[in-house]
Amino acid sequence: MSDITLSYVITTYNKLDYLRPVLENVISHRKPDEEIIVVDGASKDGTAEYLAQLFATGKIQKFVSERDFGEGHGFNKGMLMAEGKLIKLLTDDDAYDFTAIECCRRYMLEHPQIDFLNTHGGWYDINLHNEIFVFTEVYLQMLQEWKEKGTPFAFCMLGIMINRKSLPFLGLLNPSIKRADAEYSLRITSQKVKVAWYLGPAYARILNQQSNSARYEETIKKETEKLNSFYEVSIDGETDKKNISFLDMVKQRLRKGYHSLQAGEKNTAEGSLGENGSAPKSPAEALEYATKWLAGQNKEVTYSFISNIEDQVVV
Repeated sequence: MSDITLSYVITTYNKLDYLRPVLENVISHRKPDEEIIVVDGASKDGTAEYLAQLFATGKIQKFVSERDFGEGHGFNKGMLMAEGKLIKLLTDDDAYDFTAIECCRRYMLEHPQIDFLNTHGGWYDINLHNEIFVFTEVYLQMLQEWKEKGTPFAFCMLGIMINRKSLPFLGLLNPSIKRADAEYSLRITSQKVKVAWYLGPAYARILNQQSNSARYEETIKKETEKLNSFYEVSIDGETDKKNISFLDMVKQRLRKGYHSLQAGEKNTAEGSLGENGSAPKSPAEALEYATKWLAGQNKEVTYSFISNIEDQVVV
């Protein structure tokens, strides 16, 4: 029986400049009872050689570099390689708060009946602005509606932590679509799953030119229409009585240039800006900037969760 409590699963493809600082951060926070698994889609930028070196020195525990069918396929391979009781999915170009992840790991181990956990997260477009804001408050409204009416809802899965023993019930990601997180979250919330939500931001999504949402924008729009029709929902549709869509809300916040955890609550991101007040442009600078922001956000949020285990609230 494996003694590993948590498996980090990271997928990547031709993004070594982004992967390197992200992976170094994960390695520095890995505990002895955790493992790091990296699935590379046969990159041609030196990623395979970099991963082989990390594996040889014991800094990562498993890796594979071979052609695949995209991010969903890569995550599936990594989850099937995982030995941990819990699986934490990570991307190769976003920032994570490992204090928050540790809180989530501890909560999941204390409540083994939970199938999966998700968290709040930040939004940071390095090409448009210096500000980072929490964009996931609306998910709590959707979560409440799901609990009351069983309405499935889509959410960003950068904060997700999966109970590995629940995989036969939850299933794997659909490797045939680009918006795999939306399809997966709709599919699992269309079932009677046990869910927990950490009330702090455990990640910051760093949008860049190589992000899937930028590279496959038109494909994702078509997939969204199909998902809306199949699940009878409105992804990116109405979020409140003012008929403001989720995407419109994000755009408004980008224009206003602020970030908040609660409505009307303003915060200042820690860390220095780029030259002349511009946003950091390099992957390493962007990661450091977003990581410092996350640390500042989570100072006020420690071990705060909600779940549908008898409407449990843990603060």
